[in-house]
Amino acid sequence: MRTTTLYLAVCLCCAWAWPKALAQDGNISPRGLRRPERTTAQTGRQYYAADHHSQNGSQRDDAALSDDRPVEMETADPAVEQTAQRELTDKNRLPDKRAASQQRTPDNNSALAASGREAFNRDCTVCHDAERPLSKRKTLGGWRSTVRRMAAKPGANIPSGDWEAIAAYLTAQSNPAAETVGEGAAAESRKPGAEKGSEAPSLSVYGTFSPLFRGGNDNLQNPGFFPETWLGASWQPEGVLSARATVCISCHNEQGLISRVEVVEAALRLDLSKWFASHHPQVRATAEAGRFIVPFGAFSAQSNPSAYRTVTKPLIFNMGQRVFNANLGDSVLPMPYADEGANFNLSLPVEQDVNATMDVYLVNGLQGTANGIDFLMSRDYLDNNSNPAVGGRATLGNQYIRAGGSVTGGRFNSNAAFGLTPQVLNYQIFGFDIQARYEDLIRVQAEYARRDSDRQLFLLGLPVITEHISGYYVEGELRVYCQPRISVLVRYDGQDHHSLAPVPGSSLGTGNFGVRRFTYGLNFTLPGGSLLMINHEHWWLPSGLDGVDVIGARWAATF
Repeated sequence: MRTTTLYLAVCLCCAWAWPKALAQDGNISPRGLRRPERTTAQTGRQYYAADHHSQNGSQRDDAALSDDRPVEMETADPAVEQTAQRELTDKNRLPDKRAASQQRTPDNNSALAASGREAFNRDCTVCHDAERPLSKRKTLGGWRSTVRRMAAKPGANIPSGDWEAIAAYLTAQSNPAAETVGEGAAAESRKPGAEKGSEAPSLSVYGTFSPLFRGGNDNLQNPGFFPETWLGASWQPEGVLSARATVCISCHNEQGLISRVEVVEAALRLDLSKWFASHHPQVRATAEAGRFIVPFGAFSAQSNPSAYRTVTKPLIFNMGQRVFNANLGDSVLPMPYADEGANFNLSLPVEQDVNATMDVYLVNGLQGTANGIDFLMSRDYLDNNSNPAVGGRATLGNQYIRAGGSVTGGRFNSNAAFGLTPQVLNYQIFGFDIQARYEDLIRVQAEYARRDSDRQLFLLGLPVITEHISGYYVEGELRVYCQPRISVLVRYDGQDHHSLAPVPGSSLGTGNFGVRRFTYGLNFTLPGGSLLMINHEHWWLPSGLDGVDVIGARWAATF
């Protein structure tokens, strides 16, 4: 009897301990449900229980299965247990890390690419149309480099927080097989070597080739064919310092090819936005020094031949593309106006999507003689006096409309002439502009500028007079077809000259006259994003000069 009782007690203990041990080991649940097997290395410990064989084949007691009394165990080596636990932890964390990496990677994030579309339409189409970049094919790294370079351009207002989103969107557009906005970037990331290709190169090369032809009259300045070309390089590492250099083939009738090559930009740029990031993340600030395009007027940001959309520049900013050049004198300020100095730029939000920008600069300034400002002399890289010119520009607006004002001034004649101290001759230039556009359908731009500059009628004495050269332009463009992409362009501009004396060397007997011009034409966006412009210009000239009609065509392609 005692033996039987003892044997039953042992059986009951085994019936209670066996399922608990298996449950602890992870093979089955306390209710007998099978679980994925877990090895000793995964759990770091092994439980032992006696095998139970009931003589009467009775079932295990449910109350015993639900009992939570502790089970005696044999613990494995502590070192083995710690190693196994660490392996299990790393294994569990791996999917989380992978998911977090995918979430942070912009080329896998369709939501980021979708927001990039909005940022692209808001920030990038201010200076150029949307078709040009959307027709390009680049890797994610290539678009990152392009967006950073464009954001560094004078007049650009692309917040650094939008750079990755815009690059992701443009990468998605570079994959025409993608069905959603984010698939192009995701497909790019799946290509062999995509991780390397997604890195933005610190050094990039860019350029614009824009040959033009002007004809129809014998009184044109630089008639016929001219291969206007801009070439540049940009160095943009991950830090706050960057650099750029750009050269162009100028049209000033110099003899020989080398003399036509002119440095437009050679500047170092310091991004100061990180100093504001902690308290004012929407504030963007930069400082640059060297040779750069001086930010005067709205057209200064469009002086690259890939940006403006007419064959010739507006009259107030024209140089090298006029008529009766010797009789009509110079424009208000030829573009691009490049000079040496330093510029500070600040952009800050005002209300919702409205922001304000400000530029303050110190440059060598324009140069000239007693006859007035000489824009050919002003191309020199060294100043002719010790008085720098100062200036600034401010704008206010959003992606649909923006208004701005600009001012600059200084001394333009040299410090000494023939050992004598000459009369100080100064100049002041100011202007106002407004730009309006709706998506990529219609745009309107208008600008007014005026230059007041001194002129000495006699070399060694008075009187000194002040000449006033002012002008304006109003330009509009409307897209009329989508496929092929065709738009109609019209422009009306004029310039007035007011002086007590005629223009030096002019056949006109007066210094008071005006010029008017009407331009109309068609713009064709070609495959690859290049632009073909065909214009007709009619000029109304002062009395004594015949009216002029000019036919022109220009093609602009970028890389």
